Amino acid sequence: MSLAAELKTVRCPNWIMNSITQEPTPYVEVNRVLLDLFNRVSDVLGENFIGMYLYGSLAVDGFEPSRSDIDFVVITDDHLTDPIIQSLESMHVELACTDDQWVKKLEGAYVPVGLIRRHDSDHPPVPTLNEGKFYLAPLGSDWIFQRHTLRESECAISGPPLRDFIDPVSLKDLKAAIYEVIDEWWEPMLANPSRLRDPGYQPYAVLSMCRLLYTVTSGELASKSKAANWTLKILPTEWSSLIKHALEWVDGDDIESIDRTTEFMQFIIELCRRS
Repeated sequence: MSLAAELKTVRCPNWIMNSITQEPTPYVEVNRVLLDLFNRVSDVLGENFIGMYLYGSLAVDGFEPSRSDIDFVVITDDHLTDPIIQSLESMHVELACTDDQWVKKLEGAYVPVGLIRRHDSDHPPVPTLNEGKFYLAPLGSDWIFQRHTLRESECAISGPPLRDFIDPVSLKDLKAAIYEVIDEWWEPMLANPSRLRDPGYQPYAVLSMCRLLYTVTSGELASKSKAANWTLKILPTEWSSLIKHALEWVDGDDIESIDRTTEFMQFIIELCRRS
């Protein structure tokens, strides 16, 4: 029996109506958007749909309505055909045109069940929604973190538990992912920090650094705010104001010096590499 077939056997015949989690999060508006997305996705995918799950801040109790994304993954029975991908894109464009601020927080991917067991950097690109754009892209090294969260948190909108279908992610795996994410994403930003001119991206970078250090030190994943509060206790006080500013930042606030932010990034990256 194929993995996709095995997953489908654990669902009841009327699973689309009977296995939806009506209140998957403590947030009414988030639930409204997620259930609307679920209805649209299940209509487009039909029998290709296996399940829809949460990862990121909603799965680790770190969601902050003013700044967090709504991270989701849809598991499909196989790689999707071009017509289905085009229908998904049209659906997301239609959603974006509602001008709903909560819809703009949606970020996720449509992942074939064959890719979910373990990370494989050599695979065809999958439909991805990121920063309001729908496109095809391979799953990056950060999906080692996402797989771990999906396995351990089991935050399902609909679908069978994924624990038996995702291999455990070891501390070695997490550390390897951290170093790869640093190499692929953060180190190049030190050389070209233009993205840090975006006011919202500076606090994101600072908090992401805190989370990288927390994970490489503890072997656990945590929300950005939890990791940042932890770093406030262990790092030299010279970084305290930068971290607190990132924790407290809201849209419209002033930004820190780009040089100061990159100094902090370099400091944390060096600590991670020594761990």
